[in-house]
Amino acid sequence: MIPIKNNGRIPNRFNPLNLNFCDPARPLDARITFTRASSATYFDSDGVLQTAASGVARANQYADHDPATLSCLGFLIEEQRTNSIRNNTMVGASAPSTAPTNRIVGANGLTITISIPTASSGVEIIRIAVSGSPSATTDMAVFFDQITATNGQTWAISSFLRLVAGDFTNIGSIRLRGDQYSSAPAYLSTLSAGDFKSLIGATLERVSGSLTTNNASTASIRPGIGFSCTAGQAVSFTVDIGLPQLELGAFATSPIKTTSAAATRAADVAEMTGTNFSSWYNQSEGSFVVRASFPSSNAAEHAAFAVSDGTANNRIRMSKNTAPQGLIQIITGGSTVAGLSSGVALDGGIMTTLAARYGLDDIALSQSGSAAATDTSATIPTVSRLTFATTLTVPSTAVHIEHLSYYTPRLPNATLQAITS
Repeated sequence: MIPIKNNGRIPNRFNPLNLNFCDPARPLDARITFTRASSATYFDSDGVLQTAASGVARANQYADHDPATLSCLGFLIEEQRTNSIRNNTMVGASAPSTAPTNRIVGANGLTITISIPTASSGVEIIRIAVSGSPSATTDMAVFFDQITATNGQTWAISSFLRLVAGDFTNIGSIRLRGDQYSSAPAYLSTLSAGDFKSLIGATLERVSGSLTTNNASTASIRPGIGFSCTAGQAVSFTVDIGLPQLELGAFATSPIKTTSAAATRAADVAEMTGTNFSSWYNQSEGSFVVRASFPSSNAAEHAAFAVSDGTANNRIRMSKNTAPQGLIQIITGGSTVAGLSSGVALDGGIMTTLAARYGLDDIALSQSGSAAATDTSATIPTVSRLTFATTLTVPSTAVHIEHLSYYTPRLPNATLQAITS
């Protein structure tokens, strides 16, 4: 629950909505209508990757958790995504040298040994031991598949990684990469999603980045991990690689397991409508407090929620904008009447508290204990529903909501600031 730090408690009658998505003793609030037409993964309170069945929200007893700290992240709401890597669960691999189906391990003159340990914390992994002196100054690469692609696409690439033995002496960098190929197929160029060498240790860690195809002749992309080597400089290390994923989009979403074909996770859709909404919402004035984390990508706005009439013409939404900062935006009759930013940087992947009030010519927003930003020129739309993790023009993205509260009447600036500090 979000603490109220205003030298006193706001009476419950002024707090008709108080949703705690990290309470495992409660089911998802019955006022929320939830759908998802597929299963989806989440980390439980022990840091083990689990699967929620089709139509089961990843909240409350199925809430997502940080696998490293085990802290609750709350309600995970994501857009539809497809993992194009056809076999990320290591089907077909066998010791000492057979890679999983569709996978290629480039030796670069090195000795490579493959084994398949038991899944670690619910993550299927392949273990690769590398030793010797490379024959060329290039990557020792592990490629996951060959995926149809076109020029100008942005792909999110991710994988779990762990150092099991040895060290990365004489390894210059460890990169998630994508090799572009023409229809021939002929190699065109390599795209890199950054160097993750400093992040890889004895704990299984998921790393991610993005790749944007940039050659007019691109017909496919081969995603993988590259360990940069220098000819003649000896290396010796063993790594675990788990659940690699390649998905169209600017940021990685929750793991989607595959065995023989690409697989799609359907979108999460969560709403309050009818009397489940009108019983607590005040059309003329009120205040929202949301604690949430958003994707790191700033390519688009990521919303925690929107209240609307079911269209983008009348809505109030709270978001991380592309600045990136916290935002409350109000659209009435198709016109933006308030677009108030917090003035405080909002880092993706970090749990952040936003508090805002609305009323005729009286909008305010505080983020993380900041002094409230204000706007005095807004008319308020008539709305009929609350939809989680959408702007109504952009679908649900990959937002975690730990807590959402609503207060009526409006809260003063000092209280908004105290709630978020």
